[in-house]
Parts: sequence; C-alpha cells; structure tokens
Amino acid sequence: MAVLALHVENLWSVVDDYARAVQQSYLEERALMAAATRDEQLTYLAELLGPAGRSPRNVQNIARALGVDADAAFTVVVADAAASHHAHRAAAQLSTLGEQLFVLNQPGRVVVMWPASRPGGQPDPQLRQLRGMAGGLVPDVAGLGAVPGAAATAFEICRTLRPDENELVTLAQAWTRVTKSQLDERHGFSDALLAGLGTVPEPEREVIVETVRAYLATGSLSASAERLYCHRNTVLNRLGRFQKLTGLDVTVPDQAAVALVALA
Repeated sequence: MAVLALHVENLWSVVDDYARAVQQSYLEERALMAAATRDEQLTYLAELLGPAGRSPRNVQNIARALGVDADAAFTVVVADAAASHHAHRAAAQLSTLGEQLFVLNQPGRVVVMWPASRPGGQPDPQLRQLRGMAGGLVPDVAGLGAVPGAAATAFEICRTLRPDENELVTLAQAWTRVTKSQLDERHGFSDALLAGLGTVPEPEREVIVETVRAYLATGSLSASAERLYCHRNTVLNRLGRFQKLTGLDVTVPDQAAVALVALA
C-alpha cells in the first residue's frame, strides 16, 4: 500500500493510457466495421444498377443488404462526376443524423438514392444536403427494382443541363430538352425541322426564334407582343415567317408541341 501511495500518479497514468488504448481500439474497430459495411453496400448498389440486379430475388437480397424496404418509395439523383465530393460529404453528414443516403460513383457520373417516404409529408433532409448540386432528379420511384430505370432517366436529364443550372431538375421541368436530345441522337430531329432557319441572316433568325418562344410560352399574340415590346401584328408576321421556313404553324397545338421540342 505504501508503494502504491508513493506512485499513485504513475498508477493513474497507466490506467488512463490503458483506457485510452481500449477506447481507440474500439473506435478503430467501429471505423473498420463501418467501412466494411459501406464497401458491402456499394457492391450491392453496383449490382442493383448493373444488368443482373433487377430480378425480384436479387432486389430483395439487395434491399436486405442496404437495410431498406424493397417496396418503399425512393428518390434518385444523377449528377456529373464532379459532384461526387458534394454527394459523399452529404452522405457523411446525414449519417450522423441517422439518415440514409447511398452514393455510387460510376464512369462520368455519380448516382445518389435514398428511401423517400417521410411521415406527414415532411421534406427529405437529403434534398437540403444536396442543395446547390446540379443533376437530374426522379422522385417517388415505386420500389427498389425501379431504381435502375429512374437512374437512367435522371442521367438523361443531367445530360441536358445548362451550365448556369445549379439545382436538381425533374423530368417535368426538362422533358422538352430530354425529348429533343433523344430524337436528335436517333433521327436528327431538330436539324431536319429547323433547316429552313439557316437560310436567313442570323439577326433575323434570332428575332423569329425569340418570337416563337414567347408565343409558345404564353399562347397569346397580345401577351407575346407585350413581352417583346412590339405590335401583335408584328408577332403574327414573325410566326408566319417561321411557318414558311419550317412548315410548323405554332398556333396549331400539335405543331406547337413539335416546335417546343425542336427549339428546347
């Protein structure tokens, strides 16, 4: 007892060192387990988004590995690969709040998804963490098995984003651009329809296109004239010029829809 009393500071130092070592070992083990879990989840997520991940049995297995309900609603986001750091930082922050956010890096893009059902219609905290990210957004995906198709749609939206867009864009917002992109790649859609515009000088072409877009946005000669600071007859003449050059009469609904896509 006397020896212990004389060396009590050393004794407590040894005990503290041991306690810190045990705590550090525990934290390191937890970190290793968490990393292993993330790696396993990434493997299953990659399988889900691959060609073999859509059979009902595979989807159920993947759902169990991810810790989600296979029949739940999901939200899917696809962004450019440059947004990877933003997505992973958001996932780390949400993890501390007990919220799920799955992030998978793929060539040229990053895929983000999470279970979207919230009680009482509350907004998803994931959307707040992803604020400022430019990408395609597909909400309310019906089940984990539909996530690959939603990711493909989100990617098509992402491909059409403009450089000045720094937000998540839905198909409802970008359908004309997505449709135009698909038709242009497969059929040269816009070039064929708008070839006639290339026969007029650029200043005239810009005025005609601006007028057509104003009319397509308003559906009204008077509202278009007010927006463009000109007479309604001027708007009518320019729409007639557009029809002569392209064959599209934008006062006819089905032809207006074609023009809307071609000019997206």
